[in-house]
Amino acid sequence: MCSFQWTPTVEGLYVVAVQIEDYLDSSSTTPLSSVPLQYILDVRSLGPCTNAPSFASDVLPAGSCVIVSQGQPFTTRITVSVADSSQSITSISTISPSGLTTTDVQLVSGSVTDYFIDVQFTAGPQSQERELFCFAAITNIG
Repeated sequence: MCSFQWTPTVEGLYVVAVQIEDYLDSSSTTPLSSVPLQYILDVRSLGPCTNAPSFASDVLPAGSCVIVSQGQPFTTRITVSVADSSQSITSISTISPSGLTTTDVQLVSGSVTDYFIDVQFTAGPQSQERELFCFAAITNIG
């Protein structure tokens, strides 16, 4: 698996071009496949995010690795809080493996600032060795 991280310092449009290649093994010099990927990033200054939503401490931390055996269900709850009751969580957007399901966003009982979704995934015979699951909370103010 490969990843890259970049922190922009100037607003504007950035064109990104990535060539994704896979190889038979680490000594191979000819790719089995090669796929170009291009996209545009629009970097904007939105000011300080002092009222950004925050995930509960029991939510999977960034970079977590969870082992799910084939046929065994994996379930977790993603809980996120907003700064005050003038905000709400409108969605929890995910990038997830095929077959992963989530409930609709719900307000935690007795709270006006805490929201959650439940997540369920069962690795099937077609599941990859490694699956990616990422999530982000979206508020009514963006």
